[in-house]
Amino acid sequence: MDSLLEAKLEIIQDMLLVYLFDNDEKLINNWKENKKVKINKKFKPLLQGDWTRKNSNFLNLDELLNTKISSNDFFQLLAKELNRKKTINGDYNNNFNPNLFFLFFKDFYNLKVKDEEIKFEEETNNTIIGIRFCNYENLSKLIRPETLKIIEIHSRFLLNNSILDILHLELFTRYFVENCFIQYEVKLNYRSKRYVDLCYVINEKELILEINEVWHDKINDYFRELSILLSTGSRLINLNLNDPFCTNEKVYENMFLDLCKLLYKTDTKCKALVLNLVECNGFPLEQVELGVGLLNKQIKVKLSEFLSIPFLSDITLEIDEVIKKIFELGNIDSKLDFYNFKKNLTVNNLIKHKSEIYLTPYGIKNFLLSFNGNEWGNRKEYIKFMNDLEFKYYQTIENLLDDTNFDMLKEENYQLKNILVLNNYDQKNFLNNTSNNKLYHPRIPFIIKKNNEFVNYKLLSAILDEEIKNGVKDIDVNKGLVVNYRLLSESEVKNVISLID
Repeated sequence: MDSLLEAKLEIIQDMLLVYLFDNDEKLINNWKENKKVKINKKFKPLLQGDWTRKNSNFLNLDELLNTKISSNDFFQLLAKELNRKKTINGDYNNNFNPNLFFLFFKDFYNLKVKDEEIKFEEETNNTIIGIRFCNYENLSKLIRPETLKIIEIHSRFLLNNSILDILHLELFTRYFVENCFIQYEVKLNYRSKRYVDLCYVINEKELILEINEVWHDKINDYFRELSILLSTGSRLINLNLNDPFCTNEKVYENMFLDLCKLLYKTDTKCKALVLNLVECNGFPLEQVELGVGLLNKQIKVKLSEFLSIPFLSDITLEIDEVIKKIFELGNIDSKLDFYNFKKNLTVNNLIKHKSEIYLTPYGIKNFLLSFNGNEWGNRKEYIKFMNDLEFKYYQTIENLLDDTNFDMLKEENYQLKNILVLNNYDQKNFLNNTSNNKLYHPRIPFIIKKNNEFVNYKLLSAILDEEIKNGVKDIDVNKGLVVNYRLLSESEVKNVISLID
């Protein structure tokens, strides 16, 4: 393994351990020394998997909660599951939370799975941006491709320095460790359950990834995507394994944009803007944080630290000399330039209390533009940067607020939205009470005769009871469609029910 990648993964591993064991050095050392430690409640998201939604006779990490186990014994549970032979009924190996992979990355490297070693390397673009499995084609025949792809996509978030630098450790850990789930149950507007492969909960909203394996049904996949969108407002991002153009990079770009949109809709607006401007537009982080803070009027800098901000590295004056110079120019207005500075505005007071005085965004700009070009060589560079940033800043806000795709999808799929709503009504009762009216279909509820129209039965059947579906005949459905019928609206169903009552 490349030494730089190993060093970065060790930082991630340490971050995971600090979070899981509340920075308790004794517990962390016990884990590293392979002594038994208690698996506390912070492990809970990492213990979730296929077994959470259905019983498993093989791997069930849920059972480890509040028990004591060594790190090696924990890892052996995962290794044993990866090497387990499939049973004759065609089951597949259970997957596991991607953070477990990074918790045990050294153990996974070179692990033999049915005689094939796990090998991974960094994906790079000047810096390490993620990992990829070198022998993916061979491994994907032995390990679920879903598991491998989730690890690769997750690594792009964990190894992105900008995300960590901008969110800072607390939010970074909350989003990508504490609120990182697999086999996550999405709460829908109707009674059926929907589970998704990977979900980050960002400020109570879901950022969702679904891995569409080869055997997935496209209609059901689309119906799942729509039902999640209409119920939660969260867009499901798909990684289609049988589509060579659906790459890790494209999937990550979609997820990253949705992450920024979710952050922008909460009190982390500035972080969303900075993330987007740095990652999508290539602006330098420190300069963007200053620029966004000024444009958004959400920055304050100690007067004593003014010369440490970006663009001022070429100024040779000391801070006291700067204060004296700007004061003598008569440019200072204490009400506009400072937060809560109530002393007499004198150069001595400014110098004496410079470590207590905070500059406002207005004050920062005022101080910067008090320098002429001879004193400040980067003055033109600063003005050009702010001009370029301001254009991209408002363009970025438009992109983060753009919900056109969401609105179009809702409008274009009005029929599917109705299907979800109609699931709240009693199907058998509807059929029983409309059986004498030939306008209604005798075996399929909620549809009525209408020439030259059709109902997509594959979509409608997703909400139908098994008994009703078993009663539908071949003559009713032609290539997945019920021809010369249309779907009833909810108001029409209510009218029918009121007549029945």
